[in-house]
Amino acid sequence: WVRPAQATGFYDVVFQGPYGMDLAIQVVATNQTFDQLVDKLRQVERNLAADTHMDFAYVGPHRAVKRSVQLFRSRVLMLDFLTGDLAHHVQFSTPTEFYDEYEPVFLRLMETYRPGTILPAPGVPPAAP
Repeated sequence: WVRPAQATGFYDVVFQGPYGMDLAIQVVATNQTFDQLVDKLRQVERNLAADTHMDFAYVGPHRAVKRSVQLFRSRVLMLDFLTGDLAHHVQFSTPTEFYDEYEPVFLRLMETYRPGTILPAPGVPPAAP
């Protein structure tokens, strides 16, 4: 089932599945480049003294940072990517014993992800390129 994020929560939407699995999505407006996104994620790793095994992947035509980390009894797979003026953070969490089985399922599911763009407010002309 789907649970909307709390007003003060980090994610815009959370999909909860069996066995304690979940898929969470956060989308925010940004003006950063892909290189700036990578630098920001590396800084987060340094600040947390964490090694998330950073790699690169694609979500459709969009280059993404792919990271994974072991947290207690769960393994988390994260994809971060940009679509123009939006930054997407998609996080899949599953109990460790199911990770190898469900990681490819999550990545196939991401092939269906269709990110949007920010729509201009009514009466406001779009920004010049």
